[in-house]
Formats: sequence, structure tokens, C-alpha cells
Amino acid sequence: MLSCRILMTVTRVAHNTIAHLIGKIIATLIGIVTIGLMTRYLGQEQFGWYTTAIGFLQIVGILIDFGLVLVTGQMLGSAREGEERRIIHNLLAFRIITAFVAYVVAGAIIWFFPYNLEIKLGVQTASFAFFLIAVNQILTGIFQKHLQAVWVGVGEAMQRVALLISVIVVMRGDHGFLAIMIATVTAGIVQTAVLAVRAHRILPLGFAFDRAVWRDIFTKCWPIAISIAFNLIYLRADILILSLTRTQSEVGLYGAAYRIMDVTTAIPIIFMGLLLPLLAAAWKEKNDEQFRHIINRGFTALSLVAMPLLFGGILLATPIMRLIAGDEFVASGAIVQILLIALMGGFLGALFGHTIVAINHQRKTIWIYMVTAILTLIGYLIFIPRDGVLGAAWMTVFSEVLAGALLWWYVRHITQARVIFAPLLKAFLASLLMTLVLLPLRELHVLILIALGAFVYGLAILALRGVPWETVKRLVNRHDV
Repeated sequence: MLSCRILMTVTRVAHNTIAHLIGKIIATLIGIVTIGLMTRYLGQEQFGWYTTAIGFLQIVGILIDFGLVLVTGQMLGSAREGEERRIIHNLLAFRIITAFVAYVVAGAIIWFFPYNLEIKLGVQTASFAFFLIAVNQILTGIFQKHLQAVWVGVGEAMQRVALLISVIVVMRGDHGFLAIMIATVTAGIVQTAVLAVRAHRILPLGFAFDRAVWRDIFTKCWPIAISIAFNLIYLRADILILSLTRTQSEVGLYGAAYRIMDVTTAIPIIFMGLLLPLLAAAWKEKNDEQFRHIINRGFTALSLVAMPLLFGGILLATPIMRLIAGDEFVASGAIVQILLIALMGGFLGALFGHTIVAINHQRKTIWIYMVTAILTLIGYLIFIPRDGVLGAAWMTVFSEVLAGALLWWYVRHITQARVIFAPLLKAFLASLLMTLVLLPLRELHVLILIALGAFVYGLAILALRGVPWETVKRLVNRHDV
């Protein structure tokens, strides 16, 4: 039986997650509108340029990620009283220097790729936006540590609003592709300003160059950095190989599908980022009961989200793409259907990947990412030149499921924490019922189908007690604890 203090902490996480998710939903809706405007304005080929340029910069971003959001949460979580400011100042200095060097080098390297001038200039232009994203990693870690991650959602919502307004201005003046890339920079500045102002109120920001702290950062970062580098191969190499072996129109179709999928992949990262300090504390205190409880609560929550997304998304992928991106991108619906199968693997990867960070076993799991990366890269090189976007999508499914399954096996082997599958089964049954209700109504407008599906799924999961009523009550009234 968990103590009242633990329950209060879990409840705070739940409220924080809900608040963050509300902000994320608002930001996502705005982002979907923006994607729809961009695809209609740019068309398949120029949206392919956009996807290639952004994909190149995302590769750089992943290479220099170093897991700093996780490391920031980990270092702040174990910091003694009065040490937080010193740690944050050093982390900010470390992040700014490494990101600046990386994006200057990236801006030079792009000129050696066989892309057209517009793509190369697009990379040069949007580099500053990605530099700001890198800096925001540290600010995100501050909010997660202090259970104020709602501000991450607010910052993202403001970024999406700024991008939407900028894209509308570009379209009205017909300023072209490079102006769209400038819009991404404008949006990045707005987001960073919002996050920095609020974070400064929680913990005064500044810069420091303390050798001991930097050594600690490197010690914690390098295993995650290597794992992320391998992650890079199966997360972003598909777009790079597509852009070098297929037409930019195909890249545009794949990019549109991937942008929609990005909506789902952010959910487990947000949730597990908030649970990470609780997992780390339970493991450090050798509280096995609490540790298992948190893992299973995480698995339950992610199952309740993943299953309806999988079933509903596969059923409605094509009309959703028509609604969002326009008739020119209807073919992206088939790609979305395949990528949704990777959803469960991605959710497992988020849950157990964060658990591995919590138990500080990053170094011992590098082999998982290495094996997945090598096999996936071989698959990309075989299937993408031959099968194009379909080959890329199916290899993405392979990589996500393999990595998620291996991470799950490792956590179970080391911690002996067993996952309870009853919530997953209930989510499966509720999603199946939702699909059976929607199937004969497929001629209705897709927004009506989404609303109806959510209603049916919600009723079904409550009827099956997929969400315990005690949890519902605590979420409704946090003072019950």
C-alpha cells in the first residue's frame, strides 16, 4: 500500500501530465492546421524539400541530443540542497557550446550533398531554429523536475501559433519556400523566450564552467549519446536515404505522413519524462513495490492511449490525410497506416528506455540500439531504393518493435518488474468495439467519426474498468488524497 505522500506525488504527476497534454493537444491542433497550409502551398515536391531540410537538421539534433532532458532531470533529482543553480548553469553552457558548434558544422557539410540550392539554403536558414530547440532541452528538464511541465506545453503552443501566423503571412505574400524556413526560426524564438522567462523565475538562469560538473555531465551523457546515435540510424536515416535515392515528391508524401505520426510519438515522451524522477527515486530507495507500481501505471496509461490510436488511425488514415494535407497527399494515408503499427513498439521504447535511465543502466543497453540500428540500416539500404516509401515505413515498424521488445526484456531481466497485461487487453477490446461501431459509418465526415470513436472508446474502457474509479476520482479532486 503506497503512502499518502507517494499518492500525492503520483497525483501531482497525473495533474501535471493532464495539463501538459492539454497544452500539447492545443499545440497539435494548431500544428495540424499549419501542416495542412504548408502542404497545400508547397505541394509534393517543395514539401519534399522542406522534409529533406528539416530531416537533415533533425539528424544533427539527434546526434547532439546527448539525452540532456533525461540527464537534467536525473542530475537535478539527485542534487543536494543549494546545488540546483550550479548544475543548471553548467548544463546551459554545455548545451549552448555543443549546439552552436554542431549547427555551424552542419551548415558547412550540407554543401557537399547532391541537393538543390533551395534545400541547402533551407538548412542554413533553419539551423538557428534547431539551435534553439537544443537549448530548450535544458529548460524542459527544469520544468519536469519541478513538476511544472505545463509550461513546456504552453511554450510549444505559443511556438505553433507563431509558426501558423508566419506561414499565413508567407502564403498571403507568396514569398516562397525559403520564407517558410524563416517562419520556423521566428516560431523557435517565440518558444524559447516563453520557456526562458518562466524557467528563470523557478531557477535563475546563467552560465558556468565547472570542471567537476562538466565531467559529471559527460559521464552521464556519453552512454545515452551513443545509444541516441544508433537511434538516429533507425529514426531518421530513412528520410536521408529516401532523399538521396528517390524523388522529392516521394519524400514529400513520406514527410507528410511522418509529421502526422509525430503527434503520437510526443505523448509517451511527455508522460515518461514526468515519471522518470519517481522511477529513479524508487529504484535508489530500493522500494521495489513502488518501482513496479510506477512501471505498471505507466504501461496502463500508454496502453490506454496507444490502442485507440492504432485501431482508429488505421481505419481513418486516408480521410484524415485528405482532410489535413489535401487531395495531393491522399497517398500518404497508406504510409500512416503502416507507421501506426510501429506505435506500440515506440510506446514500449519510451516506457522502458526511460526506466533504463532511471536505474542508470544506459551503458549496458547500448548493444540494444546497436543491433537495432545495424539491422534497420541494412533493411533501409535494401528496401528503400527498391520499394520507396513503403520500404521505409515497414522498416520503421521493424525497428520500433525490435527496440521496444528488447528494452522490455532487459528491464524485466534486471529489475524483475513484471508488466500486468490486463489493461492492454481491456484497451484492445475497447478499441475493437470502437472500430466495429465506426466501420459501417465510414461515409460520415471524418471529424464526426473521430468524436464518435472517442466517445465509444471512453464508455467501453470505463465499462471494462480499464481506468480504476479510484484513479478517476483522484484526477477529478486532487484533495481526496
